[in-house]
Amino acid sequence: MPYVEHLELHRLLQQALSSQLTRGTFVAFADNRFWTPTRDELVRLVSDVDFPDIDAIATVGEAFDCDDYAFVLKGRASNSNRRRGVSSGLCLGIAWGRFSWLPGIDHAVNWVVEDDRSFWWIEPQTRRFHRPEECLGSLSLLIA
Repeated sequence: MPYVEHLELHRLLQQALSSQLTRGTFVAFADNRFWTPTRDELVRLVSDVDFPDIDAIATVGEAFDCDDYAFVLKGRASNSNRRRGVSSGLCLGIAWGRFSWLPGIDHAVNWVVEDDRSFWWIEPQTRRFHRPEECLGSLSLLIA
């Protein structure tokens, strides 16, 4: 299984997001080593995430909004990874910023580095993948 150490991951993020990262962007890694999935493995992990029944939750204000989706996707995909016996963290994180598919507001999404070292944004509410340059800026948080 391909892995990336946290120092290499930091360099990969700096390369992929060179125009979006600022001195104010908080970047942190909870693990020292991360498993980088193939696209097929990643699609399977993301597709298998079962979100809570949001129809039963009021959609007024901030009740189960974008950050909740991002945390659930990260947590459940990581748990699935653990159940598969992978002994390292999943190279899937959470970010806050502005994105082309929802311009004008700050938004929480997920991000991933795949086994070929490519970086992708994941919109957790639709599970769609987006290229790095679709971040329009205001990137304030990047954690894994």
